[in-house]
Amino acid sequence: MEIYFISPYKIILLFGITGLFVSLISSIVSYFINYHDNIIDYFSALRSVLDEGKAYKFYLEIFVIYPLYTFTSFMELTFEILTIYYLNPFYVLMTNNLYYGISEFLSFMLNLSSDGLVITHFILAELSEIFAAFSYMVYLEIIELNFCGLNYNLKKHIILKGEDEFNRISVYQRNEIKKEENDDDSDEENKNEFREFKNIN
Repeated sequence: MEIYFISPYKIILLFGITGLFVSLISSIVSYFINYHDNIIDYFSALRSVLDEGKAYKFYLEIFVIYPLYTFTSFMELTFEILTIYYLNPFYVLMTNNLYYGISEFLSFMLNLSSDGLVITHFILAELSEIFAAFSYMVYLEIIELNFCGLNYNLKKHIILKGEDEFNRISVYQRNEIKKEENDDDSDEENKNEFREFKNIN
């Protein structure tokens, strides 16, 4: 997007078209190999709902749930691409990290288990999410580590160093200009004195 000046909306459009073709092909292939997660079985299930006389479920699925799901998926992709374009890809990783951490926590709380393996898996998964979130925040300078020189190359410190360097260069240039002006004034005075001396003689 930055190097070739490609519009983020063009990328979203190409992503959607590619996803449509890949989804259709994978659905057809999965139908022929008797894998039941495909679009043909989905529409067959909807038709059976309509045949059973539950028309409200059919129309609710077609006109409310499916368009709402499509719209939310489109908005999710759009926000991710715009976040990458205007901010930083690590913001997307951080939001995904927070999403999966919270969903893992809610899933564990809703399905409480005394099984040691499940509890161990939950603790390790949450620790990894917390560590990743902390690392993203350090990288994005949301959290500053002010020890062992870890804050030396922070964006705000680089800006302050740049401003300080600019001020020092400006002071040096002003001094050089003043020095040149003083040299010019002294040269002019010397010339005037020489002319006066010449006129007297």
